[in-house]
Amino acid sequence: MPSSKSLFTEAQQKALLDAIAAAEQKTSGEVTLHIDNFCWGDPYKRALLLFRKLNLHETKQRNGVLLYVAIRSHKLALVADEGIYKKVSADYWDGILDLLKTHFKKQEYHAGLCQAIHSIGEQLRGQFPVSAENKNETPDTISFGS
Repeated sequence: MPSSKSLFTEAQQKALLDAIAAAEQKTSGEVTLHIDNFCWGDPYKRALLLFRKLNLHETKQRNGVLLYVAIRSHKLALVADEGIYKKVSADYWDGILDLLKTHFKKQEYHAGLCQAIHSIGEQLRGQFPVSAENKNETPDTISFGS
């Protein structure tokens, strides 16, 4: 079974990283993408575990977001820290998941993820604008699992 990293070309991975960087330039929020091949259990529980493992709960304003995708299991989850949940409705996050599901049904994984990351960045910009003291609190990388 190919690794989750091999599900995207190098050019696609770079485009996803560029999308994350562009989103974070407009906000103090932090966006992380984790990609697994499979998720054998509840994707939200897996995403919560990864959220803590990746230290997204340690941002100063509690404004980290994890976008979790298990491509071959066809499972998705989003975890946003408490600072975000106080300001952004659950309906918004459901809309992001619906957007991803629509793209994924057509096997447009890369396009769906780029669009979701852009949308999340715009939402965070409105709630957590960039400031003079803005610093990147988490690495701009794609986290890959099994």
